[in-house]
Amino acid sequence: MAQRNYNLKQFRTGLTSVARSQYFYVDMGDTIGDSTATTALARSTTLPAITHGVIDVPFRGLNMRITDRPEFPEWTVTYLCTEDHNLRNSHIAWMNKQYNVTGLENRKHSNYKVDDVKLFHLTSTHTDAFGYRFYGMFPSAVGEMSVAQEGGEVLQFDVTYSYDFFLTAPGEGVNGLAGIDFEDQASGIAAAIDSGLEAFKGFIKKASDILG
Repeated sequence: MAQRNYNLKQFRTGLTSVARSQYFYVDMGDTIGDSTATTALARSTTLPAITHGVIDVPFRGLNMRITDRPEFPEWTVTYLCTEDHNLRNSHIAWMNKQYNVTGLENRKHSNYKVDDVKLFHLTSTHTDAFGYRFYGMFPSAVGEMSVAQEGGEVLQFDVTYSYDFFLTAPGEGVNGLAGIDFEDQASGIAAAIDSGLEAFKGFIKKASDILG
């Protein structure tokens, strides 16, 4: 039996750096005014998740699993609140673009969905390590803030964003993602579907051979 030795020296040699949670910044672009102020007021967030559903395709008591469409859960950022409440009010104004409360009408999607919001994780030397660009984003909730006579806590508020999808790129490459050719992506998806169908046909043939 092979013996595998792994000591601290080998660990230190293999691990050249680790990512740190505090090195990030949120770039809202021109969506809600001063992007620099927005970046400074962003206190915490998460690097967003993506999940793929799984579909079971039954065949004579067996299942072949294939992937379903990706799902992109909502994304939340916690911000500091300034005395003028400017950032919070800007988000509320952004939400007001979605629905006309007095006229009881939904506004056009182009009025409020944006494609230029980015999230960057940084290296310890503050260079861009990895970036996320969100497409079709809009705020779905602006959180409450609790106030009280006693204490003197710094006020913070959460903003939850919904979006269609995100794309990623290393370093500053995310800035160039706006030029993606979606027709090429559609062709790639079609090719992937064809490949999946061919694989499924092969699975059926093998299963038929086994089951007689």
